[in-house]
Amino acid sequence: STGVVNVNDDDADLITGGTADLTVGNGGNGTLNITGTGLVQVADQFLAGSNATSVASVDISGFSIAPFGNSKLEVLGASDSRIGSGGDVTMSITNGGIADFAARLIIANGSASSSSITVEDVGLLPSALLVDGELFVGRNVSAGTAAGVGTLFLNTGGQATVMGNTRLGDPDGGTGTISMNGGTFNGDLPISMELGSSIVGTGTVNADVSVVPGSIVATTATGITMNGIINNTGAGVFGTKIHFGSTGGYTGTGSCN
Repeated sequence: STGVVNVNDDDADLITGGTADLTVGNGGNGTLNITGTGLVQVADQFLAGSNATSVASVDISGFSIAPFGNSKLEVLGASDSRIGSGGDVTMSITNGGIADFAARLIIANGSASSSSITVEDVGLLPSALLVDGELFVGRNVSAGTAAGVGTLFLNTGGQATVMGNTRLGDPDGGTGTISMNGGTFNGDLPISMELGSSIVGTGTVNADVSVVPGSIVATTATGITMNGIINNTGAGVFGTKIHFGSTGGYTGTGSCN
C-alpha cells in the first residue's frame, strides 16, 4: 500500500492528541509533505519507515513573511523518534522549514535501513533540525543489535542544533555520517564516532568531537571550521583544511594530516 498526506497552508494543522504517535510508512510506502507554513504536531513519537518493507519520504519546506511562519514538524513526547526504524527514509528540511524533536532522534535505527536527513536553504531563512535530546546516526538503541547506514546532510543554509550527545555509528554494526556542504552543526555535548563513521566536507562545527575510531575529513580550502575541541588519539583527521576558531582546539596523541 501507498499513502500520501499533504499539510499545506498556514491554516493546515495535523495534530495527534493524548500520547499518540505518528507513523509514516508502516509496512507500506508513505509520504508526508509539510509545506506553505503547515504544522504537524505529534504528542509522543514520530516514526518513519517503520519496518524493513516500508519506504518513506518526509518533506518540510517553506516559510511566510506576512504573517510570519515556518512549515514545521514538532514532536513533543519523551519517546525516541526514528527516521528509518526498519526501512529506508528520506527526510528533507528546506526553504526555512523546521523539524523540532523534544527527545532522542535516531536515523537508521534498523540494520536494513539506509536513511538520511537533509537540511538546506536556498531562500531567506535558514532551515533547522532541532533536537532537545540525543542524536543517534546509524546507531541502534538496543545493545548487541546492529544499526543501518545513516546520514545527516548539512548543506548551505542548513543548521542542526543538538542539546544532548551525538553518536555516529554503532559498535555492533552501523555507520553514521555528518556530510557538510556549507551547513552548521551546533552541539551542547560532544560528538562521538564508531568505526567507519565520519564528519566530512565543508562547514562549521560548534561542538567538541571525539574522533577515534572514526574520522574527520575536510575538503577544499574552505574546509571545516572547528569551534570545539577535537580529541584524537589516532590517524583520524585528514584533508584540506581545518580552521580552528577562537574556541576551537586539538588534544590527543594522534595526527592531523
